[in-house]
Amino acid sequence: MATLLLGQIVWAASQAAVLLATAHTSSYEIIGSFSVGLSIFAPLCLLTGLNLRVAMAVSDPPKISPSTALLLRSTTTLACFILAGAITYLVSASSETGRSAILLLALRSFDQISDVSVGYFQQRNQRSNVGRSFLVRGLGNLAPFLVAFELGFSLDGALVISLLSTVLVVAYFDILPVTRTSVRSVGHNRNCIRSLIRSTWSISALHPVLDSLQANMLRYLCLMAASTHFMGVLALAQMMFVPFQLIVTATGYITLENSRKARQAGDKSGLKRYLFRSASFGLVASVLTALTIQSLPSQILDLVFHAEPDAVRESILMVGLAILFWASCGYLSQGLIVSDQHTRYFLAPLIGIGSSVLFFAVAREAPIDFSLWMIGACVCAGYLVRLIFSVLSVLHLHR
Repeated sequence: MATLLLGQIVWAASQAAVLLATAHTSSYEIIGSFSVGLSIFAPLCLLTGLNLRVAMAVSDPPKISPSTALLLRSTTTLACFILAGAITYLVSASSETGRSAILLLALRSFDQISDVSVGYFQQRNQRSNVGRSFLVRGLGNLAPFLVAFELGFSLDGALVISLLSTVLVVAYFDILPVTRTSVRSVGHNRNCIRSLIRSTWSISALHPVLDSLQANMLRYLCLMAASTHFMGVLALAQMMFVPFQLIVTATGYITLENSRKARQAGDKSGLKRYLFRSASFGLVASVLTALTIQSLPSQILDLVFHAEPDAVRESILMVGLAILFWASCGYLSQGLIVSDQHTRYFLAPLIGIGSSVLFFAVAREAPIDFSLWMIGACVCAGYLVRLIFSVLSVLHLHR
C-alpha cells in the first residue's frame, strides 16, 4: 500500500510540476487549451475504453489476452486523442499554443495505455508493480522535461523529449510485463470483445462517463464565459486540490469494501449509517480544504501562479465551490452500486449535470451581474441536487 500511495503522489506531483513550469515559462493560454482538451479526452476514453482494466483485474484467468487488451486500448486512445487534439487546436489562441497543448495532452494519453497494465497487476495482487507504474511514469515525465529545460531546449523541445521518455518507460515497465503472457485464441478474444462492447453501454458502465462529465462541468461552463488565459489559471487552481482528491479516492476504495461487507452481512441500518458518516466526512474535508487553500498567504500563491491576485482568488473560490459536495456524492455512489441500485447509480450524475446546466442558463439570463465565480456556484448546485437524490436513494435502500 505504501508503494502504491507513493507512486500516486509522485505521479500527481510530476504532472503538477510540468504544468507549473509550462505556465511560468510560457503562457497560461497553453494550460487553458490543454485543460479544455483533457476535459474532452478523459470522458471519451472512459466511453470507448471497454472497461478493459476491470476486465483484466476481475477475471482469473483473464477472458481476453493482455496483448489484445493493450492493442484495443491503444487504438481507442489514439482515436480519442486525435479528436480531443483537434478540438484543443481549434480553441487555442495561436498555432504555437495549440501545438504545446497537444504535446501536453499526448503525455497524458499514455496513462490510458498503462491503465490496462494496472488491471493486469491488480489481478495478480502485484500492488508494488501498480505503484511502480505510477512512480516511473511520473519521473519519466518530469525528469527529462526539467533536464531539457536546463540544457536550453524550448518548451516544445522539452515536451517532445519528455514524451519520448514516457514512451520508453511505459513500454518497459507496463507493456513488456503484460505482453509476455501467453496469447489466447483469436476466436475467444472476439467473443470477449463483443461482450465488453455490450457491457460498456450498460447503465452501470456509463456512470463513470457521466461522473467524469460532471467533474469537468466547471471547465465546460468556463469555456463559454472565460478566456483560455483564465482557463489556465483555473487549471492550476484545480491542481491545488489534487491532494484532497487523492485522499478521497483512496478512502473511496475503503468505503466500497466496507459497504460491500455490510451488505453481505445483511446489516442494512449499519450500511446506511456508514455511508452517511462517509458523506459527512467528505463534506467536512471539502470545506476545510477550500478554506485552507483560500487562506494561503499571497506570497505562496504568487510562487505557484505568477498571475493576477484577483484572478487567482476567484479561480480558487470557483474550484472550492464546485467540489464542495463532490466527495460526499462519490461516497454515496459506492453504496448505491454495492446495493445493486444500478438505475439510481446511473441517474445521480445525470441529474447533477442537468441541474448545473439549468442553473447556468438561468444565471446568464437573470437581471444580475454575472461573474465567473457564479459558474462555480452553478456546478456546486448541480452536485447539491445530486447529493439530495443520492441521500434519498440511500434512505430507501432495501425497503
